Amino acid sequence: MTENIHPMIRKSCSRKLVAVLIGIVIALAGVCSIIYSGILSNKLQEEKIAFSEIYQTENYNYGGYIYVNIAEEPLEIGHYDDDEQYYYITDGNDIYIMICSKSKYDEISSAIKANGTYNLVGSIAHLSNEVIATAMEIYNDDDTSSDPTAIREKFTAYFADIAISANKSATNVELLIILGIFLLVFAIIIILAAGLEYLSYRRTLKKMSDAESEMVYSEMESPQTVFIKKCNTYLTPRYIVSLGNKLEIHKYTDILWAYRFDQSHSFVPILTNIKAMTSDMKTVNIADMQGLTAGKTQIINQILEQLQAHNPQVAIGYTSEYINHFKALRKSQRN
Repeated sequence: MTENIHPMIRKSCSRKLVAVLIGIVIALAGVCSIIYSGILSNKLQEEKIAFSEIYQTENYNYGGYIYVNIAEEPLEIGHYDDDEQYYYITDGNDIYIMICSKSKYDEISSAIKANGTYNLVGSIAHLSNEVIATAMEIYNDDDTSSDPTAIREKFTAYFADIAISANKSATNVELLIILGIFLLVFAIIIILAAGLEYLSYRRTLKKMSDAESEMVYSEMESPQTVFIKKCNTYLTPRYIVSLGNKLEIHKYTDILWAYRFDQSHSFVPILTNIKAMTSDMKTVNIADMQGLTAGKTQIINQILEQLQAHNPQVAIGYTSEYINHFKALRKSQRN
């Protein structure tokens, strides 16, 4: 990077790099969260308690790991898919409800046939009304005369509407994993966005000669220069300097066509700027602003008026005439 870069350009470029570094720190925090979730999971598994103890203490919201030594082949209650199946299980003394995948059931079934028992480790899951209704049909299969309300109360009194889930980690472990994944995704977005913007700044500055850098520096310091803070854009006597998502430095006379651009998502404005076609037939973004920036229309008009004042030949506005004209011009330039 040349030494003749204006401090505001240098500062804007540095901010992009700082954002990348912040993204890296967030990514490391995400990795640490996931690693610690594994450490915590191992610790909680060492401290696991019997599912029967949950019923004895009535600690139905226990967030750690529990276990059942399954002594008989599980009895199917029903399933949603291969990843979520429900079974009655027993340790030889009491009956419980288990949630697991089909592959886990096959593993349990094979172990019981081979060894007579299987030590299932999981965590507490609360049953939905739909699952409870299906489970009650099997639970009360030999008594069809009882009142449904009484059956429901009897079922809840015995099972407390909870199950041991082999699909679910301990509460704190799950939270750490979710937090880690969220931080990683957020960090990747920041690193990619800020990284691309930083590289764009570096490429633009690398292309500039020392003489050009000195000229831009001088122009930005000119008393005639207007700085528009809301879009971080300088309107100098000869240049427009936009310190937005990308660094754009262009002479007014190099801009052939300019028009307002608005981007929305689900009818919510998220970005407003000026699209400008330059003499090398490239389209660049100038004066990036958030969609809800106050006074953005006046800012856009101010920039376009300044552009037209310095370059009367520039085409202003997004019309079918200009679209067709510059489309044909770009095509002829390629040929």
